[in-house]
Amino acid sequence: MRLWYLEVKEAIDYDSFDSMVIRAETAQKARELANQHYGQEGSIWTDSFKVSCQCLYEQGEEEIIIGSFNAG
Repeated sequence: MRLWYLEVKEAIDYDSFDSMVIRAETAQKARELANQHYGQEGSIWTDSFKVSCQCLYEQGEEEIIIGSFNAG
């Protein structure tokens, strides 16, 4: 497993995530997992035009490690 850092490319509003760190086998699986846990930004996490995805680390079980949620 790898750690993936997903980050929204454009400014977003309150009550939404702007980034997440997720453990998954592939970037696509990380994006799909993020789409299961979102705020008002919606299920944008599989859209590579709106969200970047960078590999950070390769060990551990598939899970969300940290999310950055903007509450308003």
